Amino acid sequence: MPAVENLTADAPVAARTWAALVSISLGTFALVTTEFLPVGLLKEIAGGLGVTEGMAGLAVTMPGVVAAVAGPLMMLAAGRIDRRLGLVLMTALLAASNAVAALAPNIALMLAGRFLLGLAVGGFWALAVSAAARMVPSAKMGSAIAVVLAGISAGTVLGVPAGALIGEWAGWRSAFLAAAVAAVLILVAQVVVLPRLPVERGVRPAGLIALFRRHDALVGLATTVLVIAGHFAAYTFVTPFLIDLARFDRQATTMLLAAYGIAAFFGNFIAGRFATARTRATLAGVALLTAGVTLALPLSAPSTASAGLLVVLWGAAFGGLPVALQTWMYKASGDEKEAGQVVFNSVFQWALALGALIGGTIVDRAGIAAAMAAGGGLALAAAVLVAAAGAGRAGAAPR
Repeated sequence: MPAVENLTADAPVAARTWAALVSISLGTFALVTTEFLPVGLLKEIAGGLGVTEGMAGLAVTMPGVVAAVAGPLMMLAAGRIDRRLGLVLMTALLAASNAVAALAPNIALMLAGRFLLGLAVGGFWALAVSAAARMVPSAKMGSAIAVVLAGISAGTVLGVPAGALIGEWAGWRSAFLAAAVAAVLILVAQVVVLPRLPVERGVRPAGLIALFRRHDALVGLATTVLVIAGHFAAYTFVTPFLIDLARFDRQATTMLLAAYGIAAFFGNFIAGRFATARTRATLAGVALLTAGVTLALPLSAPSTASAGLLVVLWGAAFGGLPVALQTWMYKASGDEKEAGQVVFNSVFQWALALGALIGGTIVDRAGIAAAMAAGGGLALAAAVLVAAAGAGRAGAAPR
């Protein structure tokens, strides 16, 4: 496919460009599905490999840690490689990681496969958003990013349960094998529809350092830490909250979490509709909604109807967070847009882990309701930070 050319702000988007964006979105879908696939199959994996469930749990935590560390290093090493080739190689790495996991005779090779997945996650996320933004005119940037990020909620709602179902029917190895086949099909689609995406200069150490001298980039990164850590401090324990405090049964909890994922899918596109033109308001709004929901949930526990409504609103808020944060960072990064995405994705992964750690510590000492309140407080601080950053800064990049 020909290389992307310079586009005017209001130029129409060709059907083939939308197809290319969907192929990237399918990549994010496959990444999310694969990253969380062991969650629903942990007992079976542990039994099959002859290890404890705690040891098998390393298959869940390893990819995120590897992605956070390796993402920046991989982008520095990539130099001026065509970003189309980079995306295709990361999808090939995804397929290989699933194949290794499916065939692993022991935990060491399983973790080797998950290590490959961490490399794919770090590299793909560093490339995907900036590649999508380059394919469309500036006025359509938010919508393009929303298409790419739709794979996150689709993977959560469809991919992970489907993988667990395959594992239940045909064994956990079959689930990883199916994920490998899906990755190969997505790889073929990307080869066919992705345009060439040459770059004049790659990510440089100087570019990464320069990012930390940009006020709006620092605001974006600090907001990411606060709101993502806050979200996961609370969301990590949403299932025990719903069952133990809100008195949902397990079937109703599963259905409600599916509704959360569906709401996240639509929240992603709603936020994408406004993120380009009203970046600051969109980001502050979804952070504030996240805060309001998590602070209100402990108060709603006696009422299943209230708790259910709040969880659905929470899904819509979280669906909007990635596109709002990514759009902010893209606009705030100046000429170092890929560097901005690299740092953002690394910070996002660390914030996720930090949030789960904060939530777990609070739950052990003060209970689930306190973890919800702490998560809401962090999200509220993020909303205040974004709003305050705009005060008196007419020249700030993200408006």
